[in-house]
Amino acid sequence: TCLISKRKEIEMSEIFETEMLNVKQVAQMYGKSPNTIWVWTRNNKIPHPTYIGGSTLWSRRQIEADINGRKYAMAEPNRKGVKR
Repeated sequence: TCLISKRKEIEMSEIFETEMLNVKQVAQMYGKSPNTIWVWTRNNKIPHPTYIGGSTLWSRRQIEADINGRKYAMAEPNRKGVKR
């Protein structure tokens, strides 16, 4: 039984490492500096991080969804000023 729980612990650790991102990883995904990520976090411009054991971490899924949403918003034509 010890081997099974050790295996589960390793699997959970791997999931955690791939699903949670630190500030450098988030910055890389946005193509910005870590400083910009902190500013955006304070100004609620990106999903809120989670604080675990003194670490600030973001959900990979939330960050990916935010980035994809930004790309979609940028791809939409600007309707302001369009005469009908």
